[in-house]
Amino acid sequence: MIGTMPSQLTSKARRAIAIAATTARWRFRFASLGSRVVLGRVRECRTPASIVIGDRTVLSGGWWLTDLAPDSRTGPRIQLGRDCRFLYDLQINAAAGVTIGDGVLGASRVFISDADHRIGDAHTPTSRVSELDASPIVIGDNCWLGQNAVVLKGVTLGERCIVAANAVVTKSYPDGSIIGGVPGRLLGNVDD
Repeated sequence: MIGTMPSQLTSKARRAIAIAATTARWRFRFASLGSRVVLGRVRECRTPASIVIGDRTVLSGGWWLTDLAPDSRTGPRIQLGRDCRFLYDLQINAAAGVTIGDGVLGASRVFISDADHRIGDAHTPTSRVSELDASPIVIGDNCWLGQNAVVLKGVTLGERCIVAANAVVTKSYPDGSIIGGVPGRLLGNVDD
């Protein structure tokens, strides 16, 4: 037991340093930053004043949170609940709003976007079209999003849903759904 104490103290000290660094850097930038939040290295954070992050949430390195419609903001555009954990390279794009409940777990490279770009007419390059089709996303409490999971506009996932690795979710599912495939389809229920 005595031999394990230094590593425990080191781990606790590292967490305390990460919490302090997160608080110092982001507390006054986000609309709201909960207590004991740890944010790893940021890749991009566009319009942080439209982001709310709940207590004890952890985003590992490479996260990317983007407000796609900062000029039309009427409140928080991206909301992550308490006790969420996302591994590396989380990307959330929001024009209408993305709300993630409490206790959500995400593997690496989860992609969540509530908007699609429109394409131009035959004479307008698509890269110059700025209009979006957007519809809010809601991910319920205690969901689990697997490696490379994709959640697209207009989706509502009930509580305790599982999205399998590499699944692309294009429609809503009730509590306890297990979703997999491209496009995502119902594979079962966590209570079965």
